[in-house]
Amino acid sequence: MSEKQFQDSLIPLVLSSPKHSLCLQKRRQLREQLEGKIDTGLDRAVAAVAGWVRNILSAEQKKTDFKPEDDSVLGQMVTPACAKVVKFISSIAQTIHSYLDGKNVEVVLTELGTRLHRVIFDHLQQFQYNSLGAMLVICDVNEYRRSIKDFKIPIVLELFEKLHALCNLLVVVPDNLKQVCSGEQLVGLDKSVLMGFIQLRYDYRTAKLATVLK
Repeated sequence: MSEKQFQDSLIPLVLSSPKHSLCLQKRRQLREQLEGKIDTGLDRAVAAVAGWVRNILSAEQKKTDFKPEDDSVLGQMVTPACAKVVKFISSIAQTIHSYLDGKNVEVVLTELGTRLHRVIFDHLQQFQYNSLGAMLVICDVNEYRRSIKDFKIPIVLELFEKLHALCNLLVVVPDNLKQVCSGEQLVGLDKSVLMGFIQLRYDYRTAKLATVLK
């Protein structure tokens, strides 16, 4: 029964009887149960989307993607794994806008965007990057960032902006690393997070970068 049917058809019948308060109580209980089931369903759907993105990246991203031997790969702009993920994310965002409205869209996209950031953040830390690979991953993250802009959720976009800034640590010349780490985009991040990305550089040991932030 819809809210309008409840108010127009049922309430007038019980308005002056003891059943009135009972009906209101029952309606509240049913609504809470329904909202709980919807919340659970949406949470599982978001988790499934994030899990599928993780599976795509795991299956499609190759170790050699970010350690290319020549610059011919730069013509592709983004890796195949990234292109597949972005296409999937875009389709999911369209579906969310089609089936939800109002504040629900913002809540679901915020949760989804946050989880996607975590999946991609963790994924990128599984690789080592040479100079060409670092440029490729920056292109990938820029593509993820463009896709996330369509969410129109500032806090999620900020997460991807910082991820993009972290990836820049992979291409900065060693002498400038400390300065970049204290720049506006990365200020406030824990040193362990910064070092986590610096350690992914192919020259981490040869350039003796272990003490760069000390």
